[in-house]
Amino acid sequence: MQKMALVIQTASSAIGGKRSVDAGADILVAQGRETGGHVRGMVANLPPIPGVLNVAGSVQVLAAGGISDGRWLAAALCLGASGVVIGTRFLATPESTAHSEYIVLRNAEADRWPAEGYPGNRTRHRSGEMVAMRGSAPFVTVP
Repeated sequence: MQKMALVIQTASSAIGGKRSVDAGADILVAQGRETGGHVRGMVANLPPIPGVLNVAGSVQVLAAGGISDGRWLAAALCLGASGVVIGTRFLATPESTAHSEYIVLRNAEADRWPAEGYPGNRTRHRSGEMVAMRGSAPFVTVP
């Protein structure tokens, strides 16, 4: 059967990476707790990279989560990643098409999520520390 799409799968551990490779993933994204969106990682962004690489075989591995400048890119490359996936950091750039008053938050209560038994909403939408901001909107914490 001919493949019709490139499969890119996130992995937060060697076990997840192995399952993804066995399922036919074309690219793995080793991600940690700092990754935005659907987060499965329980550790920081760099520790999963070697484990995922160990099981990746010929599958390319990218790193994601908290990559905000060249130092993080260099660290990911030094650990063996082929590249990085950067998302949230770009929302604060002048070139971004996000709303001019968009505020990007990092969850300062990340430890609360495991303490609550990992509730179903894995995106962890709670108030947190501001890491990027476009425009001049006042910072407002919503309870």
